[in-house]
Amino acid sequence: CAISITTPGSPRAARPISRTRQVIKQPSHSSNVDRDNLTGQQLRSAPEVTVSDLGGVLKSVVAESAPDAPATEGASVVVKEPAVPGKAFAARQGLVMLRTDCNDLRGTEEILGNLCDALKLDSRVKDFDRPPHRAHASQRSDKYPRVRSDSQAEEALYGSDHFHSVNFSDPIYFQVAVSRQAQKEFSGETDFPSGNYYVAWDGVFLLVMWEQQSDKRVSRAAGRVVAEILTEAAEKCAADVYVQACSPGCQNLFTHTDALHVKSSDQHRTTGHGLLVVDHDELQSIDDELASWYRRAHYYFWLFAEYKNNARRIRDLSSITNSRLSSMLAMRQKHHSIPVLKWREQMRRRLAMRGWRKKSRKAMGDVWLSVAAIEVMRQSWDEDRRRFKDRIRDNPIEPLFQYDYSDDEAAIDAIDSTLAREALADASSRFDTRVIAVVTAASGVSALVGAIAGGLVGAA
Repeated sequence: CAISITTPGSPRAARPISRTRQVIKQPSHSSNVDRDNLTGQQLRSAPEVTVSDLGGVLKSVVAESAPDAPATEGASVVVKEPAVPGKAFAARQGLVMLRTDCNDLRGTEEILGNLCDALKLDSRVKDFDRPPHRAHASQRSDKYPRVRSDSQAEEALYGSDHFHSVNFSDPIYFQVAVSRQAQKEFSGETDFPSGNYYVAWDGVFLLVMWEQQSDKRVSRAAGRVVAEILTEAAEKCAADVYVQACSPGCQNLFTHTDALHVKSSDQHRTTGHGLLVVDHDELQSIDDELASWYRRAHYYFWLFAEYKNNARRIRDLSSITNSRLSSMLAMRQKHHSIPVLKWREQMRRRLAMRGWRKKSRKAMGDVWLSVAAIEVMRQSWDEDRRRFKDRIRDNPIEPLFQYDYSDDEAAIDAIDSTLAREALADASSRFDTRVIAVVTAASGVSALVGAIAGGLVGAA
């Protein structure tokens, strides 16, 4: 889909958002023109005729002689070659968060210094610009990683797997020079820009920009090498980076909508995945456009990082709840089905299910804990959602986030803990009934033993 906006100060009105791809058929060339026999003089002296569409200027052939007139040697016939597409700056945006153990902003200066030193030692990094450190303007927040295993699920229930993310007050600006052959393909795409990548990164928001022709699609493989460089630099500083993808299975490192900065008068074509076309009256240098786009977008991506990370944790907790609830109900079902089995099968089932009550009680406790955690985090996430949507509503860059946040919103709104609560209430009542029965029986046995002992004493 293609979406176009106009930069501030531009007299052009924003184009409407379109969610459908427009297909324009190219006109067929004249069948009575022999282009192979055109002379160079004819090509140079003939007037220009242009046929254009959203894809740029098409090649066309026009015969100026009258249709009924016989062809003569001096007839003026033109072949219009495609015009050179205008310069454009492609930009990809993503959440690549610095993952540290620092729980105090006073330690961020050392982290920034070590990170900058590691980046400068990388031969692929050019024109490195170390930012100033302003502790009062930096921010630290707790983030949660993706839950990938059962052991991580245990930590997720208590929130003990959280990490500290640092958002530096000023971004690190640098360039990356990597040959096309040294970059890895992504989803079969191997289209990489020929020039350098221009990068801005503040510990949370990663912005990668490069120059390309305005009629060329933004490749999904472009820019990924920057995240690799940041990961290697962070590892040298005893840290790491965490990419907040749209979903656990998504390998895309950036949002699914990219930006293409073009001059307003340039014709451009948009194909492939989502694209936000940003019109400018005049394009600045790529360094200035990078800094300008960062200043415009970084606050919204910081809000989006809070929204997205908490949303992912709520969805992980929901998955844990469903998994533990299924295990608990399955164990109870197997136990209750034992009486209907043949006696040999009953013996085998009872042996196989030794300790099932202990496991069932553990699963029940996990479900209680996860349901409570979901409710607590959901309140925080509702505030994150309200704040993010209030800030981004009617903002021209809102389309950058639409694909990546709409799925979380629908999934979390659909979470319903009613079944879990009812199953827990039923299991608890059965457990309490069994405990009462055991205690009552024990009390009866104790009374009987006491009566017997008293009778024996009295007889003596």
